[in-house]
Amino acid sequence: MRLCLIHTSDHHGRLTVSQARRLRQLKQDRQALLLDSGDALGSPNLFSYPWDEAVVSAMNEAGYDALCMGNREFGLLSAAMRGKLGRMRFPVLAANVQVQRGRYPQLQRWTILDTNGLRVGVFGLSQPLLRGRSLWERAAAVRHTDALTAAREAIHALQPETDLLVALTHYGEKPEHDLAAACPELSAILAGHWHMQQPSLELAGHTAISRTFAHARGAAILTFDGTNWTQEVEQL
Repeated sequence: MRLCLIHTSDHHGRLTVSQARRLRQLKQDRQALLLDSGDALGSPNLFSYPWDEAVVSAMNEAGYDALCMGNREFGLLSAAMRGKLGRMRFPVLAANVQVQRGRYPQLQRWTILDTNGLRVGVFGLSQPLLRGRSLWERAAAVRHTDALTAAREAIHALQPETDLLVALTHYGEKPEHDLAAACPELSAILAGHWHMQQPSLELAGHTAISRTFAHARGAAILTFDGTNWTQEVEQL
C-alpha cells in the first residue's frame, strides 16, 4: 500500500499559473492526490468579487482533486456562492454544510478518489462564520452544522467503500486533535487556517496531522507506506 498526498492551503488568491504547472507536474511525478485545506480565494469571507479570480484558473490548471471550503469560499447569498465556486473544476468539500438556497454542483459533503489502486475517502470540515439561529444564518445560502457529528456521518458513509479516510479541515478554533480523538478511523487530517512558515507533521494516535505553507509559498508532500507517514517540503 502506498499513498501520496500533496497538501496546500491558504493561497488567498496568490497561486500563479506557473506555480500551478509545477504542482501539476509534481502530482504526475508522484502519482499523488492534490488536496487543499481552504481559503484558496482572495475574496472576502461573505461576498465574491465581481470578476473571475485568477487563482481558480490556476487551480484548474494544477488539476486539484478537492478543496475544503474555507471561510474565503463561503458566500452569504446564492449569488456570492455561485461567483466563488462556479468556475471550479474540482469538488469543494464541507461535510458540515447544508444548502438552504440555490444549487452549487461543486459543493459536496465528501468524495471518493482512486489512486494507485486505493480508494481514498475525503471529506471537508469548514469554519462557521455566522452565529447559529441568527437572522444572518437564516438568510444565508448555506448553513453550518456540528463538525464532529458531520465527521462521524462522513466516516460511516465512506468507510465501507474505501481503503483510507482523509479529512480536510479549515477550523477557526483549530481543534484537529479533538477530531483525531473522536474519529480514530481517520488516516490523516490535512489542516488549514494555520498560515505556517514551514510545514509540520505530527501523530495523534494513529492519525497523521499535516499543516502546510500559506500564500502559495509551497506544499507538503505526505507519503504513507501502509504503516508510517512521512512529510517532505516543496517550495513553489
